[in-house]
Amino acid sequence: MAIPQDMDSLDVEILRRLSTDARKSYLEIARELKVANATVHERISKLRKKGILKGFYTQISAEKLGCPITAFVGLITSQNKQLPKLVERLRQIQEIEEAHTVTGKYDFLIKVRARSNVELQELLNMIGSIAGVGRHETMMALTTILERDVPYF
Repeated sequence: MAIPQDMDSLDVEILRRLSTDARKSYLEIARELKVANATVHERISKLRKKGILKGFYTQISAEKLGCPITAFVGLITSQNKQLPKLVERLRQIQEIEEAHTVTGKYDFLIKVRARSNVELQELLNMIGSIAGVGRHETMMALTTILERDVPYF
């Protein structure tokens, strides 16, 4: 993937290091890249202002915390005035890890995590009962073979 015009190879290298270890200090990054600490600080500030660097996150294992079940749910909705309420209701469900509007068969594709099949079924019942949800189809993940944040850095 091409580097955006308002970035250069130093910006990419800084992002690459932060994506590997977000706790890495600016000083460590500066030493690795053989630039001044102030340069790294300035570059990171600019990347944040541009919205390229959205934040620093901790990656937590849902499986290790007792949520080994991952499922993807395709929602077919009734396209009406209920949609904003439906979106707000989806935002309130803590077990939903991601939600996207999509093209194709579904209107929404959501990723959920659950502790058990029973909990997943309760979650699906809850989602299915939201006003505006016409139908839903669930695909359970058997294994996760790849999961990454931004693959091109």
